[in-house]
Amino acid sequence: MIPGGEGPLSLLFVIPSLPPMGGAEVHAARLAAALGRRGHAVTLLTMAGEFEPGLEPPSHPPGPRPRRRAYPLRIAGKLLGSRGSYDAAHFFLAGRHTSVGVLAAWLTGCPRVVMYGGTGTFSAQRASRRGRLALGVDVSLADRLIALNEEMRDSFRRCGAPGR
Repeated sequence: MIPGGEGPLSLLFVIPSLPPMGGAEVHAARLAAALGRRGHAVTLLTMAGEFEPGLEPPSHPPGPRPRRRAYPLRIAGKLLGSRGSYDAAHFFLAGRHTSVGVLAAWLTGCPRVVMYGGTGTFSAQRASRRGRLALGVDVSLADRLIALNEEMRDSFRRCGAPGR
């Protein structure tokens, strides 16, 4: 339920792949399943397709390069085509998919949550012009940024994120 509101939430989780990959993938799958058990509608949008919590997604690494290049466009199309359908979009991991998705969600007025996995992500992004642009989009357009530890929080702040 939305605090002070009525009814279950409709959520879009955006993550390139699902377990058995790393910690972010495990976290996304567990969070989606827990929210589903509480009655919320969660859609997981991965490179391999869309999944509802509890369904078995393919457990293979991300697809070939053309599939990775099309993934941000699929995310944008999903958000732009379903204006108003989602109460929030939650983006896991850094990359073009997150920045393009955050921008599309912002254009539709859908609240945006961004969680990066791995402390070194910020240094890697700041090393290139494209990475700095993506990081700027994420930091400036996300409604909430999730830092998994103090070092990540400090990195977010150095990139211009608010202190909280």
